[in-house]
Amino acid sequence: MDNTTNHQPSSSSLLLSSLKDLLPEKNSVIIFSNRMKGLLAKSDGKDKTLALLQYLAMFTSNGTPGNALNLQKSFGSARKPFRIFKEVEFLLPVIENPPVGNQAKVLVAYSKAIGMSAYMAFDHIVFLGATGLVTNKQITELCQKLSYYGWFVGSVAGLYQSANELGKCVRDVAEADDDEDRKQEIAKVAKPVFTAITTNTLQALLALALLEKIPMKKRNVGALGVVLSMLNVYSMFPPPPPPDAKDKGE
Repeated sequence: MDNTTNHQPSSSSLLLSSLKDLLPEKNSVIIFSNRMKGLLAKSDGKDKTLALLQYLAMFTSNGTPGNALNLQKSFGSARKPFRIFKEVEFLLPVIENPPVGNQAKVLVAYSKAIGMSAYMAFDHIVFLGATGLVTNKQITELCQKLSYYGWFVGSVAGLYQSANELGKCVRDVAEADDDEDRKQEIAKVAKPVFTAITTNTLQALLALALLEKIPMKKRNVGALGVVLSMLNVYSMFPPPPPPDAKDKGE
């Protein structure tokens, strides 16, 4: 007679097993955490992540006074320290290497640099107003508008540059004929160009919406900001580490 007894798993062990299946693998969590650390190690990464939270709060508040609106303002203020010297950073490329080419390309390059630099510089004055160091409300309101106009000009100039780069990619594909390797190389170049076109378009629209040149509800402006911020965070997110040699062999 067989005395072996079949041990049926208890309901608690089944539940734990099911929960483990639902949870992501340990390695995946570690890799994601390290990539997130890499993003937040950069001042730009912190700025864009806080921007995402700021526009989420704007979407939630819809401009109505309350906790969500207070959060929106707090996240907006928290972004400012990560933008210190950004106005200089935008100008350095055209100072160190003055743009060359036809007049349109040179003008666009300077417009982008000056526009984005103005966006940051005037935003610093707005921040000084929020801290109480600049008490003239008319000056801070004017600087806020000038900041958004600078963002708009810089974004439109960036859009023009990206459109030209995309046109070059299209011409290169036509010249590649049946060279698949060459086409793959062009596709890699075109991917960030597409991202830049989308980003600059959304930035220009958001700047106009914040200037109230486009009739949009605060919730819609917040939604636009959320999409832009998610795209910015995605484009800045560090790539995953290459697979180990052991993984490649499996």
